[in-house]
Amino acid sequence: MIENEQQYIITKTLARKFEQSLIKIAKKLEDTKPKNYLLWEVKKSALESQLNDFQQEIENYELLNFY
Repeated sequence: MIENEQQYIITKTLARKFEQSLIKIAKKLEDTKPKNYLLWEVKKSALESQLNDFQQEIENYELLNFY
């Protein structure tokens, strides 16, 4: 749970980095089928899950503090 502005800023920054990482992984999986394809899929799934958590926390913080 985001409790203050500093945590909010850090979480938004991390969410952007996770989004960028997901784009890179998706491109790698699309362009080439790596030998360890399953491992890449697991990494992608983990990033998506964490990104979803970040987005939920950001949304909750914004609802509580900006409206």
